[in-house]
Amino acid sequence: MLCSGLVVARSFFCFRRQPGKSPQNVKTTSRIVFLADKDEQSQPGIDSALSQQCPTISFFCLSDFERGPMSATLENDSQYRTNLFYGETLTTEGWAEELVQESREEQSVSSQCRKFMLWIDGVGGWQLCTGSSFVIGAPSLEKESADIALLANVSRQHALLSCEGEEWRLTAHHPTHVAGKLIESDTAIRSGDQICMAERVRLGFRIPSVLSTAAVIDFESDHRPSYSVDGIILLTDHCLLGPRRDHHIFCNDWPDLVVLFEQDGELRCRSNSTLHADGEVIRDSAPLSHGTVITGEDLRFRVEQMD
Repeated sequence: MLCSGLVVARSFFCFRRQPGKSPQNVKTTSRIVFLADKDEQSQPGIDSALSQQCPTISFFCLSDFERGPMSATLENDSQYRTNLFYGETLTTEGWAEELVQESREEQSVSSQCRKFMLWIDGVGGWQLCTGSSFVIGAPSLEKESADIALLANVSRQHALLSCEGEEWRLTAHHPTHVAGKLIESDTAIRSGDQICMAERVRLGFRIPSVLSTAAVIDFESDHRPSYSVDGIILLTDHCLLGPRRDHHIFCNDWPDLVVLFEQDGELRCRSNSTLHADGEVIRDSAPLSHGTVITGEDLRFRVEQMD
């Protein structure tokens, strides 16, 4: 008998495979965890049909999964994309309620930040997030993903960094350590503190300049976003790019400082040196939109807006 229920397990949906039947007609935009009986063999016809219907699918051994959500053994992992799936719920009632409540809590977190990439010649690639609050978590197939999205065993919205005046605070929605201390709700976070999530995921937090509250996130473990990036700038007022160590992005060979800031909803830049935006001289400051290239004496960088 086909199911009428759906259980959210963070970014996972859990189903049990029905031998000889091809699931269909249940909408979801998340990852599928497909559960098979221990002795069930691969069914080429059914599995082939799934490739036309199902999003990312993971096949787990049912008997292993019943020992707990973290002890399941991955038997086969195939990558498919779609919005259709149908199956039979497996999760026990108590566990289901806990996971649904967790999902609701995650959905309540919002940051309203905009994200850019800065590709700086001779320096590297940096993600720039503008706003006052920033979600740390895992990537998601849903519309709103974490601002600091790490390929790691963390929740989609694991913690929230926010700047209130001149003070930064971290709100933990799941187990998080700051400077070695377990945070159960929220705490002040200071320059030089380390953020540790899921035991092995470590991020450095620093505020390089006394002239700005903008912070830098450094990767202190191997857990990074899915795209190439050297660090993440949390731009709350303005960001300094230049040849000094107390600048947010250290550009050793640049002759002068370049300042990035937001004004009237636009990302802009200015400098005491002569700069060009897409070949045009910048008189005072210039807006930075997707694809803008800034050049000057011995410096060049490109701005890309992220989806």
